[in-house]
Amino acid sequence: GDQLFVSISSVEKADIANVDIYDLTGKRVVARSIAVQDGMVNTNLDLQGSLASGVYVVHINAGAMSHTERLVIQK
Repeated sequence: GDQLFVSISSVEKADIANVDIYDLTGKRVVARSIAVQDGMVNTNLDLQGSLASGVYVVHINAGAMSHTERLVIQK
């Protein structure tokens, strides 16, 4: 629950990618902005152990691209 690796290719017309993590009640628990470099995002988000064990939804927006993934934290 300490690090989340984000890797996205083919990000068009965006300088920033926004990463939001929601718990299953819909509450946003993490919000980060990541710089897009050469049309790609490849970074490691340090969550500093802020998320408890459980299931979360990760939503990433960059320009016209939007992606949602499930995240499971086990401690």
